[in-house]
Amino acid sequence: MVVLLLLFYKFFQLDTKTTISNFNKVDNYICYVAEDTILVVKDLNDEKVLEKNLSNSFGYKPLIFNDKIFFSESNDVICCWDLKTKKVLWKQKTPNIVKAIIKLNEKTILINIKNYGFMVFNSEHGEVLYNILRNKDDCHSPDLSPYPVIVDNNNFYISNWNCNSISSFDISNGKVLWSKKLEDGIYTSLLYEDYIFLGFNNSYENGGAYLVEKETGIVVFKKQLLFEERLKPLIKNNKVFFYTYDKKLNEFDFKTRTDKVVGKFTSSDDISGGQMYLIDNNIFFQDSNFDVFKFNLLNYKKELIGKSDFGGIEEVYKKNNQAVIVFPDNSRLIVEL
Repeated sequence: MVVLLLLFYKFFQLDTKTTISNFNKVDNYICYVAEDTILVVKDLNDEKVLEKNLSNSFGYKPLIFNDKIFFSESNDVICCWDLKTKKVLWKQKTPNIVKAIIKLNEKTILINIKNYGFMVFNSEHGEVLYNILRNKDDCHSPDLSPYPVIVDNNNFYISNWNCNSISSFDISNGKVLWSKKLEDGIYTSLLYEDYIFLGFNNSYENGGAYLVEKETGIVVFKKQLLFEERLKPLIKNNKVFFYTYDKKLNEFDFKTRTDKVVGKFTSSDDISGGQMYLIDNNIFFQDSNFDVFKFNLLNYKKELIGKSDFGGIEEVYKKNNQAVIVFPDNSRLIVEL
């Protein structure tokens, strides 16, 4: 049955000589870095919008919104380009290498800077609004950039920051609203209505999950489990799906505050170290053999859909009624949804 199903999927290569990274699909644009030195922006018809040579590579996805793109022109310069006019709108110096750029709202972006902390910019003209500095003296943990950041209407939340498991900040001024120190470990977070889901891993010795109120940081749920923090959890409807390093895909229901195992894996098809991607009611992922699967959230069934010569998936996005799976060699696997 699996062999027959594979006939309905298309696999093609755009450019056999190109390796890509930091692929991102936003609105009507896709962008990526080719051969570590060329930033490429295209529309969904694969027509080139912008191509820019870089003086250095960077390890994050460029930010795109409102027909503008934000990225590192060099190790200490961030810039904003207008994708319609293809002109530079502004440039700003940074004290060190940029590790991530996050949209806070329509006029504000957050820049995570290695061994420094965060700078918050006005996205329209590049003015620095405020800084959030790393506390090197009191917190002796190494720099963990890029730090996980989640955003709601008025606040943003940073995990693993300045000795705390998670901290809440006011977008308008950067003021700390609350901080929470939980169990030791590396945390990742997701926002759901009035709550934050936190999963943590303590050097693969133990782990767990918390549910905290986003306004106060008060813990309302806790459970010990072998959380795999390298795989970012996903939210669908009122449920979060996450992987544990005992090779299980789990579902946590925010309404009932219960969890269950929905998928089991083995050493031969383990997905630790990769990523999961959600399109409609399907999760896409690649296992340790480079086989690519679709996991249906309606019936909890796993289906083999293809195989790549490269380990890792760069991105999965929806185009028309198809899922487009992008690999590091710029090949694409097209799957009907």
